[in-house]
Amino acid sequence: MIGRWAALALTLAVVWMPPAATGAEAPVVLVADPWCPHTCDPAEGSEGYMIEIAREAFGLSGIEVIYKTEGWSRAMRDVRLGRADGAVGALFDEAPDLVTHAEPLGMQVNVLVTLGDDSWHFEGWEGLAGRRVGAVSSYSYSAEIDAWLKDHPSEVQMISGSDAALRNLKKLMAGRIDVMLDDEAVVGDAVARLNSPRPVRIAGRLPGGSLHIALNPKRGERLAQILNRNIRALRASGRLATILERYDLSDWGRKTKR
Repeated sequence: MIGRWAALALTLAVVWMPPAATGAEAPVVLVADPWCPHTCDPAEGSEGYMIEIAREAFGLSGIEVIYKTEGWSRAMRDVRLGRADGAVGALFDEAPDLVTHAEPLGMQVNVLVTLGDDSWHFEGWEGLAGRRVGAVSSYSYSAEIDAWLKDHPSEVQMISGSDAALRNLKKLMAGRIDVMLDDEAVVGDAVARLNSPRPVRIAGRLPGGSLHIALNPKRGERLAQILNRNIRALRASGRLATILERYDLSDWGRKTKR
């Protein structure tokens, strides 16, 4: 009789063992807007190099990644409300109320783009007077750029939602804006996808910053530690460089020329 009860108790212990006791950790839910090549729409064939790096970094610690695309404003809101663990593509100081890991997951280089037959060059903010600038309302470009955009609403046409780079590029082609502001790699991807016969040119480059995952504080500190450790491991093994090469990019941490 005692043996039968002992066997039953052991069976119940196995059945009711909580997930934490098995060593398993809940998947990490990441959200981002399509901002290719940093973060892309998987339906178009690629997740983006930042998602690939994050997936492999968490994978080294046995954590599954679930990735969803949505507008940037909604992505940040979902992280703050705990509906997602992290928004991918945030500048380091973009969201002080969220947790940000130290090791960059990517780099942003801001550019001002015009049509190919426009001879204008950026030589200072005063040179943008009278020019219609296309930007994205929910993005943070840099402290300096953000301040200029806020102080010059009459010269800025803001859009929101997904695939903003491609939509602003179409506005530029249609003559509805004179200058497009976005990340250099993102503009290059949008130009390739649009495949327009009208050429565009970079009229100026402006500092951007390192790109990270803005993490919900509930799991943020632990996930940040995992990212910091495993991004360094991916770099040391050469795996990070391999991922970036598929997107025609170089490892910013290696100080190699792009």
